[in-house]
Amino acid sequence: MTEVRRITFAELTASDQWDGLVSEYSDECQIAGLPRCKCDNSTYYLLENSGIINFAAAFVGDTVVGFATLIVTQLPHYSRIVAVVESIFVAKQHRGSGAGMMLIREMESIAKDNEAIGILVSAPKGGRLNALMPGIGYAHTNEVFFKGIQ
Repeated sequence: MTEVRRITFAELTASDQWDGLVSEYSDECQIAGLPRCKCDNSTYYLLENSGIINFAAAFVGDTVVGFATLIVTQLPHYSRIVAVVESIFVAKQHRGSGAGMMLIREMESIAKDNEAIGILVSAPKGGRLNALMPGIGYAHTNEVFFKGIQ
């Protein structure tokens, strides 16, 4: 049985599965032109201690099978609190278990608890998340572009 719960960054990174999940996430969600994912733990702790970032994990028993991170802050352009999903990932072998939807719903709950007016989600082009979001009430509003600057 899969369950999702809010956790601290320290709890997430202390799990035996963390390194494997980050590696799988990096392989699947790599953005061309950006370096391979290398979590800057000090920045995550700083954001967490400032109340800006929140973490949740999907568990099967004591095993972490997915994670999500949500940044909640006031956007100056709108003068309102908005949540932004920084990362959301479920290990391939646990997809179809409901873990991804449970993580999305937990991010929505965290956003609501922080009085955000909405959530922005970026999804890899052509990926499963990109296909899922419109079917669960998310509007396709923008495209994201990247250009490396050297």
